[in-house]
Amino acid sequence: MNKLIYEVEEYTTLSGSQKKMLVLDTFKKIIDEQYGNSPDDYLEKQLLLSIIDYTVSQFIDTLFSAINGEMTFRKNKTNKTNKTKNNISNLFASLKKLFSCNKTK
Repeated sequence: MNKLIYEVEEYTTLSGSQKKMLVLDTFKKIIDEQYGNSPDDYLEKQLLLSIIDYTVSQFIDTLFSAINGEMTFRKNKTNKTNKTKNNISNLFASLKKLFSCNKTK
């Protein structure tokens, strides 16, 4: 996602909303191309598309709010923070594994 956002930032004629839609549409296209129409594939595809619509969209907004200095962060030393960080790391590792594909030259 970082690479894609970086690449989309190069399109200076697009607004922030258009760039966000380009990122989301690209993810959706990748998912659509990776999954067939069997019942199992269809269900997994729909779940991933829901994640894109409801989670990644919000994540992008939050990411850019943080980048633009619109958010403040405070350090929290509780175990709850470490548990959340581990859960998020596991989620992204799973998503990365799911979306990885072999490039051929």
